[in-house]
Amino acid sequence: MVKIKKLINIAALSLAAVISIGSVPAPNMRTFCYVAEETAAEYAESFIDEQIAVGIADNWNDSTQIAETVYTYDTDGYINGYIFNLETDGEESGYIVLDTLDYNLMNVTAFGLENKYHLTDEELFPELENRAIVNNGLLSYCYKKDNKYYDAESGTELTATKAELKEVRAESIDITHELKAEAELKRVKMANAANSGISTYAYNPDGDIPDDYVAEVNLPNLENFKPYSSRDFPENNNCSPTAAMNMMKYWVDCRGIPAGELFVTDCGGFRIDENETFYRILWCINFTPDGASAKDVFNGLRKYLANMLNTIKGDDYLTSYWIDWAWFKTQFANGNAVYVAMPAGSDDVYTTEKEGHAVLAVGAYAAPGNNYLRIADGWSYNTKHFILYTYERYSAAWYYRWA
Repeated sequence: MVKIKKLINIAALSLAAVISIGSVPAPNMRTFCYVAEETAAEYAESFIDEQIAVGIADNWNDSTQIAETVYTYDTDGYINGYIFNLETDGEESGYIVLDTLDYNLMNVTAFGLENKYHLTDEELFPELENRAIVNNGLLSYCYKKDNKYYDAESGTELTATKAELKEVRAESIDITHELKAEAELKRVKMANAANSGISTYAYNPDGDIPDDYVAEVNLPNLENFKPYSSRDFPENNNCSPTAAMNMMKYWVDCRGIPAGELFVTDCGGFRIDENETFYRILWCINFTPDGASAKDVFNGLRKYLANMLNTIKGDDYLTSYWIDWAWFKTQFANGNAVYVAMPAGSDDVYTTEKEGHAVLAVGAYAAPGNNYLRIADGWSYNTKHFILYTYERYSAAWYYRWA
């Protein structure tokens, strides 16, 4: 993993760097990048200022700065993205993930208000240390080892060829162009509204500003929710049962559902037996070493809950083309935590897995530019992480509700 804090001048990429993308280029190598690091850092700094101004980043302030820069690459070895880990008042305070997939095409695909970005944490991902991260866009990362590509998060070998990964990146560029065009239109409308004296910094469904402008919709009592991390449980690739466990935990922590109705408990029902609950869910969802599909988790959790004699009060299950931003906002406004399945590796078509990472979505944030889902990401014990919403970004989304 490359960690370089100095500005690297733009220059032609040497053939040696192109050939050696499986390893990390030497720190003093003059490396070509689509967008200069200085320009990318300025963009990230403006994003920080913007989030402070609209009030989403309550722990960022004028001292917030980039403490560490991690480069991401395309399959030819060109720098096509930056992961900026941040510090505020000298303390770790989150991150900004910036795609710079093409010349002057920048887009924040994820940001967090706590922790480092998980792929840059050597304790979580020791395999990525001293290895170039290949970024195919829209939070799709892999790495090359022994002339093969592997998903950055799960370590699963991809069946994709270099040419196919280039296709995925090209599709990401097309989507990013559309997102940027939508963002610019949104900014113009916001500016016009501001000139008319209409506030754009509050959720305002009845006003002249559409309710997806600088609006934040979170689950009720979210401040009381401390999610599980996948590290709390055994088995590899366990993000799917972890996300299911977190859905149930939200309803216990924040909505008053007795723990004994959703979890296996002991001590007279006062203590949750996380491991026993986890293993019962594994059995019900047909879990394998490669994980479990969203549909299997949805159906399996119902089977698990039936054994608990639990009554589900409502549910919904959507696949990719039926998921939209309005649906997400409606669920959070109605108090429903949503299980979200994201494609594996670079694209479902090019992997040995049907699906990749699973998270629990707990809120929606329409920034001045993009729309983001607020998530319990499965790597940390908080919900201060945001991922870019795009159409067709997710392979499935579903929820159960108990009230």
